[in-house]
Amino acid sequence: MKQQELSVLSNVIAVARRELADRDDDEIPARMRPVAKRGGGRLVIPLQQSLVKFLQTNERFRDSVLERWELEDIQDAVGLAFLTDPERSIDKVIEQAEAQELISLKAELERSTRTIRSLENQIIESKTRLTEATKRYEADIRKQAAGAVVSRASLEKAVGDLTKRIAEFESDEGDRATSDAERRLEIDVLTGKLEQSIARARKKAQRDHVKTPQPMSPPSEPLEFATWLDTVERQQRSFRQARAADADAALEDLPLSIPGGLLPDSREALLALIDQRPDSIYIDGYNFGAMLAEDFSTSKARDRVVAIADRLAAASRSRVVVVFDAVGVDGRANASSPGGAEVRFSHAQIADDEIVELAQAEPSRNAVITSDRELSNRCVAEGCVTVWSEALVQWAGR
Repeated sequence: MKQQELSVLSNVIAVARRELADRDDDEIPARMRPVAKRGGGRLVIPLQQSLVKFLQTNERFRDSVLERWELEDIQDAVGLAFLTDPERSIDKVIEQAEAQELISLKAELERSTRTIRSLENQIIESKTRLTEATKRYEADIRKQAAGAVVSRASLEKAVGDLTKRIAEFESDEGDRATSDAERRLEIDVLTGKLEQSIARARKKAQRDHVKTPQPMSPPSEPLEFATWLDTVERQQRSFRQARAADADAALEDLPLSIPGGLLPDSREALLALIDQRPDSIYIDGYNFGAMLAEDFSTSKARDRVVAIADRLAAASRSRVVVVFDAVGVDGRANASSPGGAEVRFSHAQIADDEIVELAQAEPSRNAVITSDRELSNRCVAEGCVTVWSEALVQWAGR
């Protein structure tokens, strides 16, 4: 039975658990003892599936739950129909589950639409900033080019003045009483000054020389625009790398946070968290895994969760720990995945409690991934940052 169908039968599951809680240990069937051991805590999906299947196949237990249902006066038509006749009512359960899933999908569509609009606005804002930067850049180029024109005009004027003085000096032999040797010496001095002025002007022109830049206007076609952005990124890469070490050191002193405007169930929220390099990221294993597979009781399904955790550890360069429920199950030991993630099974307590205990160490730099609201609230109260399992599903499916 799928998670959404279990949600429809939440009242049935709650009443059945209260019925088990009121029984003595020797009155509880062996297959229901793991459910009874959970007390009033959250019941993981595999145990919910086991309880519903037991209700379907054990008429005696189902009748006792139905009696309690009527005494407690539970107002739930679908739940009542299931306890009365599970086989005939299963269609109603599926129909209501599909209706709830449709509502959830519509909400997800609205969130996605808002995200798309936000991204479109960011693109428009980026193009505006690029246009303004281009204008400033081109204005600087024009200013420098104008300075080069002025320098060239000054040089030409100096050359003209010196040439004129030499010509005047050479043509003024009748008015001068100096000897030919003295006149030649003065001409050589003036010529040397002219050559020095030309050399200084050439050096200044070389310093002021500016290569004409290529047009900076971004292309309108999406693929060309993406290529253009890659070019800009490569040009800026050396600047960023020079400051990468300082940026990483600064991140270690800042508490984690999700930027305003990002939903905790979005891929963007998880990306923002990864960029901040958390000390540790704790994943609610069964909660996340139930979103990947309907049957999450096999090692193959758990291996898929661990593989995604390995990818997250590599991307974030953080310690990533996956915690699975294993209360009442022997033979499952903690281990480290070859990909870098840690795998833990909660034996003495439920996974929720173990995640909270783990997250209490340096909570301002730890993150928790779960869609369990109760667990999320407990971790937030400890000072941790939480994102929903849906965010990791979107990130893993990129």
